[in-house]
Amino acid sequence: MGAMGRTLTFERLVFACVGIMLATIVACGPITEDDLRKWSQNEEGLKRITDIMQDADVPFHVKVDAILILVENGWANRIRGIIGKYGEQGGEDSTKLASAVCEKLLETLKEDGESAQGARDGIFHILQIVDDEHRDAAQKALTDWAFAGVTAKLSR
Repeated sequence: MGAMGRTLTFERLVFACVGIMLATIVACGPITEDDLRKWSQNEEGLKRITDIMQDADVPFHVKVDAILILVENGWANRIRGIIGKYGEQGGEDSTKLASAVCEKLLETLKEDGESAQGARDGIFHILQIVDDEHRDAAQKALTDWAFAGVTAKLSR
C-alpha cells in the first residue's frame, strides 16, 4: 500500500473516532425533563430513575424534578422507596431530598384539581421521612386542604 492509501486509511480512522466521540457526547449528555417524563411511563423507566438517585454525578435538582414528575404521573406510591435510594433511607441525604420534594409539593397543593390531589398523595407517602420543619408545614397544609370550605355554619 502506498503513501496515498495509508493517508486515506488514517483519515477514515480519524473521522470514525471523531464520529464515535460525538455520538458518545450526545448520548451521555445531561438528563433533561423530557428524559424524566419518558422514564416515568413504565417499570423500566422507574428503574432508570432509581439508578439516577444513586448516581453522584446527577445534580440534586434533577433528582427533585424526577420525583415530582413521578408524582405528577401517578406514581406517588413509589416515591418513598425511590427517595430511599438517595443515600440511606431515613438518613440525612434521603431526608434532604424528601424535604425538597415536599416543599415543591406543598406549592402544588395550593392549586385546584388533579395536580393538588397528586401532591397530597405524594406528601402522604413521604411525610415520615421529611425533616421536622417540613413535616409540620405539610401537616398544616394537608389539614387546611382537607377542611377548605368547611365552616361553622355547616350542620347535619
